[in-house]
Amino acid sequence: YFYPLVKKKPERAVALYARAAAFGDELGTNFLGAYQFSSGGDINEGVSLFRKASQSGNCARALNNLAICFEKGYGDCQQNQEKALQLYERSAKLDFAPAMVNRAYLHYRMGIGAPCEFDKSDHFFDCAHWLRLALSRNEDIKNAQYLMGHLYEHGYAVN
Repeated sequence: YFYPLVKKKPERAVALYARAAAFGDELGTNFLGAYQFSSGGDINEGVSLFRKASQSGNCARALNNLAICFEKGYGDCQQNQEKALQLYERSAKLDFAPAMVNRAYLHYRMGIGAPCEFDKSDHFFDCAHWLRLALSRNEDIKNAQYLMGHLYEHGYAVN
């Protein structure tokens, strides 16, 4: 168990994230952007910070967060599923399992909405592929376990 040693101080955390970001720390920049989202702050500023943290291509969390923005159309990101898939893949290549699961879920949603059976099966196959990758990194990812079970239950391209 972890026991908090100090009172939570979100304003102190933000100041430290901002300081890290000022020194060019990508993870600090990413968390500063995430704070904009979680605190009800300026969503466009959050997206801008995710973009900045993603520029080098080395901050998996920022790439994943920016992908979510494109997938959902948050802030100044126009909804663009293909761009989201690309960003999730870049994050996944950095071994970030949440990006693998997010990409799998996007493929699943695209498969459900696909107009023809070929496109459906292609997306379901990709969904299963990314879930397998994520689960090979961490078997305890609950939402990946659920979606893989759902694919098996309905026979959606898992073999």
